[in-house]
Amino acid sequence: GVNSLISSAETITTLVVFIVPKLLDKDKVEEKSEEAMPDLFPRTTILYADISGFAAWSSVRSPQQVFKFLESIYSEIDILAEKKGVMKVETSGETYVAVTGIPREREDHAVAMCRFAMEIMATMAETTQRLDVVYGPDTADLSLRIGLHSGAVTGGYLKGKGARFQLFGDNAGIARQVCLVGNHGCILISEETAMLLRNEGKEHWLEKRGEMVPIKGHSDKQTYWLTQQVGRSVSVTGRTHSIVTDDKDVARLKEITADASDRSRRLIDWNVEVLHKLLKQIEARRLAKDSVLTGPAHIATASIRMATDAVTLSSPGKRRVKSMSVSVHNASIHNSSIQNQSFHSDSAGNDTSTETSEMMPLEEVVEVIPLPKFDHKVAKKQKDWEEVAIPESVLGQLRSFVSYIAERYNDNPFHSFAHASHVVMSSIKYMNRIVAPNDLDIEEDESHIKTKAAAALHDHTYGITSDPLTQFACVLSALIHDVDHPGVPNGQLIKEDPAMANTYKQRSVAEQNSFDIAWKLLMESKFDSLRAYICGDNEGLVRLRQLVINGVMATDLGDKELKTLRNGRWYKAFQQSEQEAAPSPESNVEDVNRKATIVIEHLIQAADVSHTMQHWDIYREWNSKLFSEMYLAYRQGRSDTNPAEGWYQGEIGFFDFYIIPLSQKLNDCGVFGVTSDENLNYAKLNRELWVSLGKAATEEMLERCEKEYDRKMAQEVDNQIEIFTEEDMI
Repeated sequence: GVNSLISSAETITTLVVFIVPKLLDKDKVEEKSEEAMPDLFPRTTILYADISGFAAWSSVRSPQQVFKFLESIYSEIDILAEKKGVMKVETSGETYVAVTGIPREREDHAVAMCRFAMEIMATMAETTQRLDVVYGPDTADLSLRIGLHSGAVTGGYLKGKGARFQLFGDNAGIARQVCLVGNHGCILISEETAMLLRNEGKEHWLEKRGEMVPIKGHSDKQTYWLTQQVGRSVSVTGRTHSIVTDDKDVARLKEITADASDRSRRLIDWNVEVLHKLLKQIEARRLAKDSVLTGPAHIATASIRMATDAVTLSSPGKRRVKSMSVSVHNASIHNSSIQNQSFHSDSAGNDTSTETSEMMPLEEVVEVIPLPKFDHKVAKKQKDWEEVAIPESVLGQLRSFVSYIAERYNDNPFHSFAHASHVVMSSIKYMNRIVAPNDLDIEEDESHIKTKAAAALHDHTYGITSDPLTQFACVLSALIHDVDHPGVPNGQLIKEDPAMANTYKQRSVAEQNSFDIAWKLLMESKFDSLRAYICGDNEGLVRLRQLVINGVMATDLGDKELKTLRNGRWYKAFQQSEQEAAPSPESNVEDVNRKATIVIEHLIQAADVSHTMQHWDIYREWNSKLFSEMYLAYRQGRSDTNPAEGWYQGEIGFFDFYIIPLSQKLNDCGVFGVTSDENLNYAKLNRELWVSLGKAATEEMLERCEKEYDRKMAQEVDNQIEIFTEEDMI
């Protein structure tokens, strides 16, 4: 049934991460036992805290990111627990368990635990805000769901391997149940805990929950919301909101606007950090290549480069380019000629490079993009990219570029900067899995292990891992692919903007427009230093453009001709080539580059629709936003059809004819490791869940969108009346 399907979804999606307590030796177990011998503790308050939304959040991140995130959160809570005299019992996955009244009794166990719960709720909010820049979109939206219950429990250390303190008894189970029936961002307490608070004069901390809640093994119970000390708050649709009276509605709207602005800023910060890391990897590779090319003279050349950079980075288009490929004596002459050819911009900031094509972007899509060959000497010389420093002036340009891109996104529910950031995050996850395949045959030779590992990765991934510029291009494609999207499909855009449609010959209009806007921005003179650090020389600039064009154009899912061409290239790369006789070295290189090109395109495609291959909650969130966008277009007269008509059946067809085949291709190409299986499993499961739940979901989305649209229309009427009234008074 449906419940079993949802249970299966949770099983697949929840990364089972246990923050395991340190193994205790015999002496430590005995030491702990003296503090808390197995016994009945009559007066305790138990806390269960879940991270709400964690299963969905973790489904779009790597296991390493999930583990580090939990460590960051739990370490902060541990510090508070020690400070407040609260005993940590255990952490299991996204659940934190603590107790007061153990190992020593305390009369204020309920008050102390409530204060602790309020503090860790605030700490969680502060920490996730900070980590949003590290772990990306929606991290700051995570919060705790806390449940408290007071009563007697049995507790103590069970000796043995991995010994840890455990709680037993009915009251421990009730505390867990109270947590489960609570809400996102709220603290729910039982009647027993509430009674203890009243006895301590804390009646004002309590907000009676309207409905009785079911507790497994017990009759329905009355519970209470624990209100925050910073102000009275209650649960509304699973979140904590301050109670606002009508005369404060304007202030609340300003607060919502500020929250949206803050979210955009955090998304910008995160995207900048992602690109910054890739820029450091590009520079690390370039420094290693320079070192190999210059030989014994590399120290002197590096000194000249550092002195040159200090002067030229502040002026447009001046940066070393290929200076390491010539002697120290000729470096500056060579450098100057390449710079003038590659990075010259006119006074208006338009690219005037001799390599820039006058064709429209779609006409520049190619079947094979040559990637750099693997260089063992460079791999040996390359140092850790984290040790590389990028000048502040370049980072300033990077931040400005990402901020400009964010501003050029329209305020659409789906085709937005937030969705672009989600696509960036998914593309990074895919590339991380490319970079770290599970089963590579690497010879364990200590002196050459680094180089051999890099070479094996290069071969296994068709050269994608050996070229940080390629990875940068993938992320850039994801970031810009929907810039200036009008909120309607290409067919409608062609009707609304004939001039733009004619410019792009009625093909992939939105995608080509997005690329052109972003590329022209990057080529402006104010980004000369950034561009030079990304590309290095004209060859790098041309390759970056080609990679981004192929990537962005791959996101047009509605162009049947493009789809047919991609399918043909896939067949030629992964099926036909395997059936042919042993190829010549030249054709083998072309075949590898063809595979790399088609894998990059499918990586961007998969990232663009990754929500369909992630946790059910993630899929529903973005599916709902897409529905909202299309419904708004319908009500505005920009679409002839109500999206609710055929939405249910359309999603099934989308899974059957696009998503599941795409997941299968990612699996077949053999470079994405376990992510391929994960994507395919999610796609199949989400389809199954949609078949069962999709009709009800569509009805719910339609009802919500109708109410929201009517509310906005009524608000606009009120605003117009207010304007007319003010004019009459004047």
